[in-house]
Amino acid sequence: MLFLAKEVADILQINYSISAPDRAISKIRTDSRSLPIGDDELFVAIIGKNHDGHQFVEDLEEKGLNNFLISQAPKNPKQNTNYFIVEDTLKALQLLAEKYHEKFDLLTIGITGSNGKTVCKVWLKQILQNHFKTLASPKSYNSQVGVPLSLLQVNDQTEIGIFEAGISKKNEMHKHAQMMKAQVGIFTHLGDAHAKNFNSLSEKLMEKLKLFEHAETIIFPSDNDLVYARICELYPTKELISWGKKKRSDYKYRAQLEKGKCHIEINKGRSSLHFFIAFTDEASIKNAVSCIVCSLKLGLSRAQIQHGLENLQIVELRMEKRRGINNCEIILDAYNADINSLQIALDELAKHNKSKKKSLILSTFDENKENPLELIAKWHRINPLYKLLLVGKHEVPKSIQTISESFNTSSELLKKIPEITFEKEIVLIKGSRRFKLEKVAASLAEKSNQTLFEVNLNALENNLNIFRSKLAPKTKIMIMVKAFAYGNGGSEIGQFLSQKNIDYLAVAYVDEGVALRKSGVETPIMVLSTQPNQIEEAINYKLEPVIYSLRFLQQIKNQKTFMKKNIHIELNTGMNRLGINKEEIPSVIQELINSKLSVKSVFSHLVQSEIPKDTFGEIQISEFQQMCEALQTGLKKSFVKHICNSMGIINYPNAHFDMVRLGLGLYGLSREKALENVGVVKSYISQIRTVKKGESIGYGRKNKTKTDRKIAVIPIGYADGYSRKFSQGKGFFIIQNKHAPVVGNVCMDMTMCDVSEIDCKEGERIFVYKSAKHFYELSKNIDTIPYELISTISQRVPRKFTYE
Repeated sequence: MLFLAKEVADILQINYSISAPDRAISKIRTDSRSLPIGDDELFVAIIGKNHDGHQFVEDLEEKGLNNFLISQAPKNPKQNTNYFIVEDTLKALQLLAEKYHEKFDLLTIGITGSNGKTVCKVWLKQILQNHFKTLASPKSYNSQVGVPLSLLQVNDQTEIGIFEAGISKKNEMHKHAQMMKAQVGIFTHLGDAHAKNFNSLSEKLMEKLKLFEHAETIIFPSDNDLVYARICELYPTKELISWGKKKRSDYKYRAQLEKGKCHIEINKGRSSLHFFIAFTDEASIKNAVSCIVCSLKLGLSRAQIQHGLENLQIVELRMEKRRGINNCEIILDAYNADINSLQIALDELAKHNKSKKKSLILSTFDENKENPLELIAKWHRINPLYKLLLVGKHEVPKSIQTISESFNTSSELLKKIPEITFEKEIVLIKGSRRFKLEKVAASLAEKSNQTLFEVNLNALENNLNIFRSKLAPKTKIMIMVKAFAYGNGGSEIGQFLSQKNIDYLAVAYVDEGVALRKSGVETPIMVLSTQPNQIEEAINYKLEPVIYSLRFLQQIKNQKTFMKKNIHIELNTGMNRLGINKEEIPSVIQELINSKLSVKSVFSHLVQSEIPKDTFGEIQISEFQQMCEALQTGLKKSFVKHICNSMGIINYPNAHFDMVRLGLGLYGLSREKALENVGVVKSYISQIRTVKKGESIGYGRKNKTKTDRKIAVIPIGYADGYSRKFSQGKGFFIIQNKHAPVVGNVCMDMTMCDVSEIDCKEGERIFVYKSAKHFYELSKNIDTIPYELISTISQRVPRKFTYE
C-alpha cells in the first residue's frame, strides 16, 4: 500500500470531500490505456503539450476506476469515488512521491548527465544487487513524470535505490532533487543533448548539477575541465570523488583492449585494481569506470565488482551489435540522438573490420542546434561511407549527397529495404527513439533461428490488473512462475513481476527458485516441492519450502540451518496429490510447537475451480477453513490463508481469504474475454514445393496425395515442443489468417503443411500459436489442454520480450 485516501488528501491539503477516506491506494498510474484495477489505484490526469489526461477520466470511471487526481472538477461525480482536485496534477504527483520516499530508510543514488544515465543505472544495479536489495527506476524513467513514478516503487525491503534524472529546460532539476534527496550523486557526461533550451553548455551543466543539492558524495569524470571546475566551485564542502586520465583524478584509469575484451586498470595512490568487461567502445568503458568507482565507495571488493562486471548486459537500443544478412554486421544505437553520442557511435564504427564497407542509417536529431550531417561529412573524408540512408528532414552537404538517399519515415525506408543491396557491410543505425529504427535493424538482422516465442509483457500486465480488480485491496497475490513461467521465460517474467508489487512468487523446485535469485529477483519465493537434502540450498537463497506431509516435517524440523525460517503448509482437501490430511492436523501442530519453524501461510487446491458454484468446491472451502482454524488454535498464531487459483479468483470470490495464487490466467490462456494472450509462437516458411498426385509427404509414406498440392516446410518440430500428435492434419498453422493443415508426420525439427489454397511465399512469417482460441482448438484436436502446449515449448526456441 502507498497511502490511504485520507493521507493523500492531507499531503495535498485538499478540503474537497472524498467518498472513501480509508480506501487503500496501492498503485498510481498516469497511463489510461491499460485496464484499471479499481479500488486500490489512483489515476493522475497529467496535462502535457499534446495531451490532457482529463479527457480519459469518464472512460476510466465507466471501467471501474474510482480514485482520480485531477485539476478539473468532474461534471458528473460518481458515488463511492475519490476526486482529489488540485491546481497542478504534476506538482501534486511529485509531492506525493517526495513524501512517500521520505518514509523509508535507504541509500538513494541520483544519476544525471547528457549521456550514459540509463546504462550507468542498469549496470550499477547489476553489480550491487548481489549484495544489497537494490531498486532501479525502470527503463528511462527520468522525466518530471518518470522520476516520481520510480520513487513510488520503493518498499520497506529496498536498501539502495538508483534513479536517473533528466532535464530539457531550466528549473526542472530542483524538483528532482527535492523528491530524491540523493545521498550519492553520479554525473556521467556533458554533451549537447537538449541543448536548444539553454544559452550555453555551462548553463545546462549548472542546471544538471542541482540534482546534487542534498548529496553527501558526488562521483564525476574529471577530464572535462568545465565539469571539474563547476562541481568544485559549487560543492566545495561535499565529498568529491573524481575519475579520469588526468593527474588530478582521485581514481586514474587506463583501458586496453585484449582479445575482444577491455582491461581496465584503476589506480588510487599507490594501489592498483584490475577489471575486465566484455565491451570495447569508449562510452561503455567510461560507464563501467563510473560504476566501479561508485561500487568501491559503497564498500565492495575488487572480486565482488568483477563478478558483477562479468554479467553486464547490453542495454536495449544502445550500441547493440548483431549479425546481419549477407555477411553484414549491424550496430544499433537508436535510443537517443545528439552530436556527442553520434561521435561516439562513429568512433566505434571506425574501429570495425577494415575489409568491410561502412554504411550509416541516420534519423533526424530533434534536440540539437547543430546539423549532424556536418559531422558526418567531416568523418566521411577520413572514413569513407559506402551508403548513407536518411530518415526525416535533413540538410545534406554537397560532399555526401552522392552517397545519400532520403526517406520521410522509417516505414517508408522499411518498404524500400528489400530493393537495397546490403552485403559485407558494417551498418550503423543511429537515431532518436521516435523513429523506431529498431524495426529497420530487425529487417537487416540475420535470421539464425526463424522460430520465435514472443512474450508481450503489456498483455501480462493487463491480465494482472484485471485479476487485481477482482480482489479486495488487502488481498495478497502470489504468482506461479514454475516450469519456466509456464514456458514464457522464468527469469524474465520473475524480474518483470518483481517490479509490480507482487507479494510472492511460487516455483515447483528449488533450482527454479535459485535461478530467479541469481537473476536478481528479491520477491519472496515459495517452493512447492523441496527435498530434505535441498533445505540448506533453499535457505542459502532465501527460498521458503512447502511442508506437504507429516513425514517431511519430521525430517526437517530440527535442521539447525532451518530454525526460525519461514515455511508454508499444504493441506489436502480433495486433490489427493500432495498435502496434509485432516486427521494429521493434531500431530502436525505438536511437531510445529516442538520446532522453531515459522508458518508463513497455509493453503490448499480447488479441484474444479473452472466450475462456478461447484458443490465439491464449496465442500473443499469449508473443510479448508476448519483445518486452518484448528491449526491457528493449536499454534496460537495467525498465518496467511489461500486456496484460489486463477479461475478460483473469478468463480469463488468468497474464498479469496488473505492471498490468491495467480497462474495460467495471468498468461491469458482462458476463455475470459478481457484477458489477453501473452505468448505467441511465430515461424517462417523455409521452402515451398509442389508435390505431384500420388507422391507421399514425410516419414512413413502415410500421406499420399490425391491431387497436386503446394506444401510449405516450417522450421519447427517435436524437439521444439510442437507435438508429434499434430501429424496427419490434427494440427494447423495460421498463414495470412488462413488455416494451413499439417500434412505427413511432424519431424524433429520441421513440419510440413498444405498451402494449396494460400498465396504465400518462402520467408513469409506464419503463426504456430497465435491466440488463446488457437491454443484451445489445437489442444482439443489432440485431446489435451492449452497449458500443455505452451509449457512444453522447448527452451531452444528463443524468447523475445516486448514492453511499451
